[in-house]
Amino acid sequence: MSKKITQLNAVATPVEADVLAVVNDTETKKITIGELLVTQHPTNLVWNDLQIAATQFKSGVSLKPDFDFAEVGYAFDPALDETIYITAQMPHAWAAGTDLKPHIHWMTQAAGDVVWQLEYRWTNVGEVAAVSFTSTTAWTPVFTWSSGMLHNITSMGTISGTGKSLSSMLQIKVTRLGTDGADTYGIDALMIEFDLHYQIDKLGSETEF
Repeated sequence: MSKKITQLNAVATPVEADVLAVVNDTETKKITIGELLVTQHPTNLVWNDLQIAATQFKSGVSLKPDFDFAEVGYAFDPALDETIYITAQMPHAWAAGTDLKPHIHWMTQAAGDVVWQLEYRWTNVGEVAAVSFTSTTAWTPVFTWSSGMLHNITSMGTISGTGKSLSSMLQIKVTRLGTDGADTYGIDALMIEFDLHYQIDKLGSETEF
């Protein structure tokens, strides 16, 4: 069966919903810029996840927090400050210079808040690393526990990507500040994943580094 493709006029300032072509077959199909994602443009960004599962974390020198093999996650004790360590490289599809949205995924089994602290150092290739880590804390989860083991999320704000480039590396520390007065969750907090939401504008990079 023959198909007719109608190419539309070029758009000076393209947006994701702009139609590039119309295909007429048994039914009409429209091809948009957002579907093709072939051009780098500030309005053409979409989100993706840089995921680091709990099985990839490095625990502290005292081997704390404990890894819960039954529940498959790190069990952060109450009334203690325990830390895990993460290293991640930004994917080549990332829109260089855009911000990151870090999140902690953990299992809630009772009422109460967990105070999470995120410390990070973000370094470009060929750049001298910062002496200190940038720190932020959060204790308000996205969902409210009512019963059972609830998969919860705590958002850790925004990490500015200004000036960051391809192949940049993040060194990350995630701590439960169990000694903080705002931490009211009286049992182990089971952390199962840490992720960074990031925006992409291409399938990959033209350069290797």
